[in-house]
Amino acid sequence: MTSSSAQKLDGTRVLIVENSWHLAEALRMTVEQAGGTVAGIAATLVDANRLLAGPPFQAAVVDFSLRDGKSTPLIKQLVGNGVKVVVVSGHDLPDEIRSVARACLEKPASPDDIVAALAG
Repeated sequence: MTSSSAQKLDGTRVLIVENSWHLAEALRMTVEQAGGTVAGIAATLVDANRLLAGPPFQAAVVDFSLRDGKSTPLIKQLVGNGVKVVVVSGHDLPDEIRSVARACLEKPASPDDIVAALAG
């Protein structure tokens, strides 16, 4: 991450939904290095839905294909709740996701691209 992206998130609480532990950990570090706070990390839709009942967050980074299914309903719910959603996926995304997400990034996405999408 470049120094120019440091502190861009300025305390923004971010939910991370990613089924790969290594990628989730990299996303956590990216958010924290950019001045954000990780509100929670989930590897499945079930886990993500549990986190929705907790303290509020302003943004989310969501993998489209999770262990227990596609994240389409979760993404729509987050957007409906006013959460800025950045979708990161190695798969083609349907138009219904592209039309509602703040940004859709292809894996592997750079930390700077993720921070810029969350902060934008």
